[in-house]
Amino acid sequence: MENKIIDFGSEVKNTFCTMKDFIKDYNHQTADSVQEKLVITMHKYLPEHSEDVIRGYSKEIVDTLTLAESKRNDLNEKVKQGKSREQWFYETTKSAASYMTGQKSAQYLGEIDSAIKNANESFAKAMLRNDGGINGNPNLDGIIAEHFHKNTYNINAAVKGTNSKAEIPKASEHGYGKNSVDVKIGKTHYQMKYGKNANETIKMIKEGNYSGQVLIVPADQVEEVQKAFPNRRVQSILDQDGATSNELTKAQAKKLQQEVQDGNFENVFDWNVIKNKDIVRGIGKNAGKAGLMGFAMSAGFEIINQVRSDEDADLSEIVKKGVEGGADFGLKTAISGAVKVASEKGILSIIPKGTPAAKIANVVHIAVENVKTIAKCLSGKISITEAKDEIANTTISTTAAIATSTGIGKVGAAIGSVIGPVGSVVGGVVGGFVGYAIGSSLGSKIYEKGKEIARNVKSFMNEKILKKTPAIINKRKAKA
Repeated sequence: MENKIIDFGSEVKNTFCTMKDFIKDYNHQTADSVQEKLVITMHKYLPEHSEDVIRGYSKEIVDTLTLAESKRNDLNEKVKQGKSREQWFYETTKSAASYMTGQKSAQYLGEIDSAIKNANESFAKAMLRNDGGINGNPNLDGIIAEHFHKNTYNINAAVKGTNSKAEIPKASEHGYGKNSVDVKIGKTHYQMKYGKNANETIKMIKEGNYSGQVLIVPADQVEEVQKAFPNRRVQSILDQDGATSNELTKAQAKKLQQEVQDGNFENVFDWNVIKNKDIVRGIGKNAGKAGLMGFAMSAGFEIINQVRSDEDADLSEIVKKGVEGGADFGLKTAISGAVKVASEKGILSIIPKGTPAAKIANVVHIAVENVKTIAKCLSGKISITEAKDEIANTTISTTAAIATSTGIGKVGAAIGSVIGPVGSVVGGVVGGFVGYAIGSSLGSKIYEKGKEIARNVKSFMNEKILKKTPAIINKRKAKA
């Protein structure tokens, strides 16, 4: 096949015009339902397709957007109630079939959930005396430290997918006695010393013989204790096979002791203790790129800035109503239909003909939500930190929507197509269009704020994916 030169700028400009005409036409339809309005508008642009096919596209778009918005609203509500994104994601997707490449998600997530359950059961048991009463030992924080480190390590090991396990040795295995091992992971032995201050901890270590054991001390005492023992491994966490326990200061250990002795120790561990706060990265490599869409969006703004046409007051009013007024479902629906048309007609060649409407709708959903987030940040309603959280919530909730609606073995690919390089570039084009459709002045400000937020979210991204995105934007050649 001969090489064909692709003018990406011209493709974007033509897509811009398609979205513009599509939104205005869709908005003027008088059909009763959103889905029926989309059928009427899409049929005008794809007359060669049968009505059944068009209705299929329309239903797929509307159903996809409905689910994506439902998941996002549910996540936001649960976060307000104090639930972590990670726990919400697990609970939402645990019934979905395999959506991890080479690994069953149900098994993976189940292992994490089991680790949390086992941690709570073993911790509760350790806090009781032989007669079943709560241990009232004034130095219970030392025992708490051992079990806290053991349990948080095992939870995080499950997240990492490693088979290593932290254990507290029994008396017959050199546990409990003088100079005994507190925690072991494989052949590595750890000794916990939790004095009320660094000097007290140093004194406790000097009074024993802990040769060959790694010293675990309160997180706020490591530096001073290490100076006293320059030739020993002194640290605040267990670490083995890429997993670690969580840090615990003396004050935190004492606070936990108080809670235990007050009878509050049944559910000490939950999804919030997981060190890798973006559990989605452990579920699918693409799913953790919460900031990737925001980054690619700035590139989309740049392209739109170069190819946009004169401002359109009617279009601006429609888009502003959707972005600023919250009535954006119709806007997302119309844009999704326009992008699907652009795909089917070869107007935007980066999206192959036949790309499922659901994938396009998910991209549009993320793009429009991110523009809304950037606009709120620009107006001072939310901070950059809050904007990052919103972008992450949008991506994670959309990932959950994909996971609960895609067949076995297909979710990983679906997620990749939405959040991966191509989806991100298309999302950037859509986001750029929405920003500038409001008005060039505000669009320019959204573009600049989007770049600022993007600089702050690069830590979310996978470097390999990030490197591919500019290459796709700058691509000029493709095989016909």
